[in-house]
Amino acid sequence: MDRKNNHKSGRYYSIEERHKIIQEYISRQCTKAEIWEKYTGQKQEHGNLLKWMRQLGYNTGNRTKRPNIVSNLHDMPHKKKKVDSSDLVDEQLFENLQLKKRIVELERQLKDAELKAIAFSTMVDIAEKEFKIPIKKAQYQTIEAMKNNFGHIGLAKLCGWFGISRQAYYQNNWEGISSTLEEEIIIKQIKFIRNKHRKIGTRKLYEMIQPFLLEHQIKMGRDALFNMLADNHLLIRKRKRRIQTTNSYHWLRKYPNLIKNLVPTSCNQLWVSDITYWKISTGEHLYISLITDAYSHKIVGYHVAQTLETVESTYALKMALSGLMVGPESHFQLTHHSDRGIQYCSHNYVKLLQDNNIQISMTENGDPLENAIAERVNGIIKEEYLETYEIEDIKEARELLKNVIGLYNEERPHMSIGNLTPNQIHQSNKPIKTNKLWKNYYSKQTTFVNPIQD
Repeated sequence: MDRKNNHKSGRYYSIEERHKIIQEYISRQCTKAEIWEKYTGQKQEHGNLLKWMRQLGYNTGNRTKRPNIVSNLHDMPHKKKKVDSSDLVDEQLFENLQLKKRIVELERQLKDAELKAIAFSTMVDIAEKEFKIPIKKAQYQTIEAMKNNFGHIGLAKLCGWFGISRQAYYQNNWEGISSTLEEEIIIKQIKFIRNKHRKIGTRKLYEMIQPFLLEHQIKMGRDALFNMLADNHLLIRKRKRRIQTTNSYHWLRKYPNLIKNLVPTSCNQLWVSDITYWKISTGEHLYISLITDAYSHKIVGYHVAQTLETVESTYALKMALSGLMVGPESHFQLTHHSDRGIQYCSHNYVKLLQDNNIQISMTENGDPLENAIAERVNGIIKEEYLETYEIEDIKEARELLKNVIGLYNEERPHMSIGNLTPNQIHQSNKPIKTNKLWKNYYSKQTTFVNPIQD
């Protein structure tokens, strides 16, 4: 038992040996230093004996041993022993002390949790204010999820965590069901419209569904429609691509620009024309000639061909002329405006315009704003309609183009004409006052292609 020659620190004694050392210390009424020196050979005890006593469950206030069930399980006899009343008192005092310590620790954790909740609530308020993120709207979904995952937590407690009443929770559920039904109805109508107008933008959709919303007594703003389409992955992304189809470097006569600062006040006062390409599924490029009325934005003449020959553009002009009232004198002084492409400067095209008493105007530089309406109509017809179809040959292309022009003229609203359709403006017997609902942020270019007029 004596290990002072081998282990002076005493850390290698077993549990049983430590019990015997402590019991000898208690029974002999000697000092800790004396008992420690006896077994370890060290005069300085450094509190090790007290440490052993605390670990083994002894009461360090006096020398009466407090039973430790765990450490002394192997030493417990099968016979029942009489329990000293002083041992019970010490045990109760110890348990009370431990409970008090546990209460203090839990109170500290509760305070930390409250401060943490306040910090997160402050962060949510800042995020909603600074970044316009409606985070608090998710509190009802959070309560629903918690109620499903933790059934033992009452609804009143869950609502109390978020500072709302059970009545507000149930009311939101009914409103959620109602809004879900409304959203399903609107999405169904939008998909019906998009079946024909496949890439029409959200602002146009908002105008087109207004009669539908009134009919079903649904209130929805434009921004709410944007959010709903975004949530359902129905927003349209536009791709910008451009292939130049204009050849203005030729020997034919070029005409001056007659429509600078001109604002048309009626239909058949100004026509704008342009040619754009159309790449079909076979990889072949087709070329579309369009003539648009600048006042109503109606496409009055169109033609699609496999080449850029002059005769193809002439077909579009003949279609536009066929829609005029009989006789060249039956309309206002009409002006035809285009770029300086060789098709529009050709003898046959110019002669057809002159025979019908139509003035000829052409762009003077490479700025798209000089023929802005024609450029915009080209983009609408291609990006919102034609590029969403798979076409194999010229016959299918002509049939599709006819249908697309009909949808454009009859159903698609224009912000440039007060969100009315081109046919509503063009076919009206009385002038309709229109307001342009968009802003132009484009800066005009000043690079001239050919400043010298022939």
